[in-house]
Amino acid sequence: MTTFFDNIFVRVHEFYNKKNYIPVAMGIYFLIVTQVCIVFTLAISFNLATGGMFASEKMDKATFYTIYGVIIIGLAFLDIRRYASSKTRKTLELRFKRRKSIPIWLIFMIPILFLSIGLALIFTLTTGK
Repeated sequence: MTTFFDNIFVRVHEFYNKKNYIPVAMGIYFLIVTQVCIVFTLAISFNLATGGMFASEKMDKATFYTIYGVIIIGLAFLDIRRYASSKTRKTLELRFKRRKSIPIWLIFMIPILFLSIGLALIFTLTTGK
């Protein structure tokens, strides 16, 4: 999974580097948004599989938001720690320099895809009862 996120970071970094628009920050920001969408979809899938065991209705709201907040802030911290280093970026750029298997427009669709799946699951849960 790290290779997937590394590839996404490198591609987004290259895209914004060509536009001279804070490529490192935009790459990290895009990864955080993508990971939030993935966590959102996984949490909804988990709730669907367990009958809502981890839903906000069955637990204290503060606990619910604390757990999600810790997960998201932890992922953001790990992304910033990993990709802010110029040494890591150069290593990743060399590693993915020749591999351009995913078109950039498709990379920008990844968060939309996960968010759509999550919303479709919510719609399924709410209309199925």
